[in-house]
Amino acid sequence: MRKLIYAFYDPQFSFAKVIKKYPDAGGALSTDCLSGDVNKDFSQLWKWIVEFVPLPNDLPVGQPLTSSPQLAVKA
Repeated sequence: MRKLIYAFYDPQFSFAKVIKKYPDAGGALSTDCLSGDVNKDFSQLWKWIVEFVPLPNDLPVGQPLTSSPQLAVKA
């Protein structure tokens, strides 16, 4: 979802442009991505989108972010 948000807020991004160049990006693939289906592999969609706008690198799943400030826990 993070990559989708980065793409969505980039003024140069357009799903229409991606789908025009890559028709397989349309239909169920883009709908599933937009609806937040977390059980699908969208790696091909990201490869297509990154040709149009920059996307962030993957986050280390299950690992804390070392560059994030520590969150204070209220008692």
